[in-house]
Amino acid sequence: MLMKIPMSATSLTLAFPWFLFAATVFSLGLCHGSFNAGCIESEREALLQFKLGLKDPSNRLSSWDRDVDCCEWPGVICDNLTNHVLELHLRSLSENEYYGSNATGDYYEYMERSTFRGIHIPKFLGSMKSLRYLNFSGAGFGGMIPHQLGNLSNLQYLNLEGDGY
Repeated sequence: MLMKIPMSATSLTLAFPWFLFAATVFSLGLCHGSFNAGCIESEREALLQFKLGLKDPSNRLSSWDRDVDCCEWPGVICDNLTNHVLELHLRSLSENEYYGSNATGDYYEYMERSTFRGIHIPKFLGSMKSLRYLNFSGAGFGGMIPHQLGNLSNLQYLNLEGDGY
């Protein structure tokens, strides 16, 4: 037996926004697999592996920690909807930027402390398919550019300019 429940226009008007909200939340949960905010686990692990392979004398990546959302790490930009890492900004400051930031130390000492001192760019960065911006200018990487960077089909900006001296 089907029972008909009368609804007024007012109750429908009040219920509709809640329906839209619930539908949106539900669809986001289906699209992304969970309601947890934060970066993609495989991308966080790749960035942590990247950090482990670096010489980081200035400790500039010290806040890159497993317990912190990698979308909140300095130099990491994520997509607001998908949480994929889109951009990596790990460049060193130019001399003008350095002195423009009211720094008091010598620029060349800063460069000695802030570069990655000739280590190779890790190959697994090529697995971060959503990456669209990669700026390592003045960061002091060395060696051959890994061919795996060719897998970055969304990459729109790449700067591997020299070490800034």
